[in-house]
Amino acid sequence: MASGIRRTQRGFTFVEVLAGMLFMAIVLPVAIEGISLSHRVGVVADRKREAGRLAQMILDEAVATGTWRDGDQNQEFGEDWPGYRWHLTSVDWTETGLSEVTAEVTFNLLGRDYGVALTTITETEDASTDSGTTETGTGSSGSGSSSGFGSTGFSLGSTRSGS
Repeated sequence: MASGIRRTQRGFTFVEVLAGMLFMAIVLPVAIEGISLSHRVGVVADRKREAGRLAQMILDEAVATGTWRDGDQNQEFGEDWPGYRWHLTSVDWTETGLSEVTAEVTFNLLGRDYGVALTTITETEDASTDSGTTETGTGSSGSGSSSGFGSTGFSLGSTRSGS
C-alpha cells in the first residue's frame, strides 16, 4: 500500500530557520524604534500645540489687563495643566513708548525640556498717557490707537524717524 505512493516531505531546513530568525532579530528592533520615535514626535507636537495655546492665553491676559507692567512673572498653571510653567517678560522696544512682551510656556517630556514663546509689542503707559488714551494693545504704530489685543504679529511700517 505504501510502496506505490511516494511521499515527499517538505519543510524548512535548520539553516533557513536560523536565517529567518536572524533577519527578524535585525528588522524588529529597527521597526519598533521607528514606531516609538513617531509616537514621541506626535506627543511632543501635541504638547507644543497646547503650550502655544497657553502662551497665547497668558499673553492676551497680560496685555488686556496691563499686568505685563508688573515685571518678570514665573508660575505654574496648576492642576488644570500639570507640568506646564509660564514666564512673562517685558523689555523696552527700539521705538520710544513701546514694549516687547513675551510669554513663554515650558514643559518637560521624557527628561527633556521643551518650550514655546510668543511675543507682541504694546504701548507703554507713558505713550498711552501722552496721547490722551489709557488703552493698551498690540499692533499699534505708537500713535495711541490700538488695533486689538493678543496679536502676535507686528509691523511698524514707516514710523521710524527719518523715513
